[in-house]
Amino acid sequence: MSRQSPGSLFSEQLAKAFLGGSLKLPMWVPVEANPPEAALVLLEGWGNEPLDVSQRHAIVEMNPLLIGVLLADDEPLAPAAEPSLVVMERSPAGNLGRVRLCPRQRIPLATSSREFSTLQIFAVEGCSNDCLDLPRLRLVYLVERWRLAFDNNPRNEKMSPMELFCMWVLYSYPRRVNVVSFLHPSGINMFPMDLASGFAGDLGILCFHRARPCLPLVREARKLAVCSVPVEDAPRVFGIGKNHQIATLDRRELPFETMPSPTFGIPVPQGALSIREVTVEEIHEVPRHQIVIGRTVSSAGGGAAMALVHRLYYQRLLREGRPMRASIRERAG
Repeated sequence: MSRQSPGSLFSEQLAKAFLGGSLKLPMWVPVEANPPEAALVLLEGWGNEPLDVSQRHAIVEMNPLLIGVLLADDEPLAPAAEPSLVVMERSPAGNLGRVRLCPRQRIPLATSSREFSTLQIFAVEGCSNDCLDLPRLRLVYLVERWRLAFDNNPRNEKMSPMELFCMWVLYSYPRRVNVVSFLHPSGINMFPMDLASGFAGDLGILCFHRARPCLPLVREARKLAVCSVPVEDAPRVFGIGKNHQIATLDRRELPFETMPSPTFGIPVPQGALSIREVTVEEIHEVPRHQIVIGRTVSSAGGGAAMALVHRLYYQRLLREGRPMRASIRERAG
């Protein structure tokens, strides 16, 4: 059994005392959640009344940080005041944070939809985070700024501190980790994705990095399967993250037993909690990602499944004695 050094024990105690929780938790915690039941996201300052956009918004770009929101015909196309996204818990009711927005681009949708006519893109301008009291939050920000200044890992997304802190607020709303797969004459692929909206209406948002080798095949196949899985599958889901770097794979390399989706016959995890089959209706570009507007063709299953939340929110739940069920591999001391 490995032992922590006195120094690491001391730093852990300092973290719990002054930073609000353990440093050993991962930055993004895999939890079991049903996002629309756990929390909601309101778009304020966009019309006279706040809009519930919980299941129709997505992070569509990381650097710069951009957010896409699907809007209906009868909803405003311009802000009535300074717009912001407010993340709230449903029970107990209360604010978790606010992200201030700036309208960046309005994209009319060409595809017919029962609900939505426009994709509105917002940039972020700052945030407030209610998961921790202000003095300790400022200390957390200071520690994170120091970490960012010395981060030389080329695989890490180089975000500005302001945009990263906005991400923290956005991930106090549980972000479903979808297992996305497609079938193409040249092969199949399967990978995780959390840059996606829900599918409350007939349309939803899925975002692909434009450098992904599979993207040309997705554009040709025009059909995707989007699945939710149990939080216990988190190590296997993270394991297939490497498939973003390849166009197709050998099905025998997958850590899941697979079965065909009911309509398109796309391989999906056999233990999937929900299976949604979508057609690719439109593709729009932002600086480094391509935004797929997908239409639901079939959907089965549902309920609580694997999602990601930020560490500050999970630590708040721990302090209040109501943690979500999680799959956590603590970092070494």
